[in-house]
Amino acid sequence: MLPSLSRLFSLMASIHRFFFAIPQTRSQRFVPVILWGCLIFVLSSLPGSAYPKVTFPFADKIVHAALYAPFGFWLVRSVWNPLQPLKATHFFLAYAVGMAYGLSDEIHQLFVPLRTCSLADWITDCIALIPGLIAWKILVSFESRRNARF
Repeated sequence: MLPSLSRLFSLMASIHRFFFAIPQTRSQRFVPVILWGCLIFVLSSLPGSAYPKVTFPFADKIVHAALYAPFGFWLVRSVWNPLQPLKATHFFLAYAVGMAYGLSDEIHQLFVPLRTCSLADWITDCIALIPGLIAWKILVSFESRRNARF
């Protein structure tokens, strides 16, 4: 039997709060970034033959950007304690961790059949972290202004 529509919306709201709202618990801070890092690792562990052949240029760069932008969002969310002001050090730390993870991901691909370690892919990963970091800054600024009004 299908759940009622209100229960479905309630579940969707809970998932949204867990992954995208200002974190209230340690699990809200760390679980999303750990899950996303695991997803990146699993996808990087698949042999190159497991992926469909794509003919348009820079398709792999688009995939890297799609994976690392949310990673940047969840990285800065995980290093920031909501009880303290958001500082530039939070962004630098999140960016450094993201860059290191991207580098380790590229090195890991040296050991995966039909995959390669690519400087261009790592640079794409590093650049793709930035929109995620900016998105978190915008969200925190929006929430701060919204809470100041109430």
